[in-house]
Amino acid sequence: MRSPAGDTRRLFICEKGGDLELIPDVTASIPTKTIFLNLDAVLSARGESLRTNSEMGLLSVAFHPEYASNGYFFTVYNVTLGGLAYQRLSRWHDPDISDTVADVNSEDILLEMRDDAGNHNGGDLAIGRVTAKRGHSASRDGS
Repeated sequence: MRSPAGDTRRLFICEKGGDLELIPDVTASIPTKTIFLNLDAVLSARGESLRTNSEMGLLSVAFHPEYASNGYFFTVYNVTLGGLAYQRLSRWHDPDISDTVADVNSEDILLEMRDDAGNHNGGDLAIGRVTAKRGHSASRDGS
């Protein structure tokens, strides 16, 4: 679960099955949630599949320090492409941060690495506040 820097109302939740959910207002008397990005549907539409067995799936989300002005956010997930397993780090764009959906056609794959292990597929993503050039991603240990 993450929120963009300075955002005290919205909460984003990664679901292993590929949904990036959004609670638009956590301060509401009865908070609601919606699907901000359906990663499984995005991948299926282009002949890829989200890997969700064992420790795989949509693993993490992080927001650019200037998300409020540029709408960039990042994900780490496991995917099968051409029968091979990969872990991906991607940048996405949310052109209107006041709405409740991401641009499903905005994925920019920044890093894709082979991942044959059935376990140790955890991944976390953090982006420093000092500069967007300092991002950190933890991935599996290669077991």
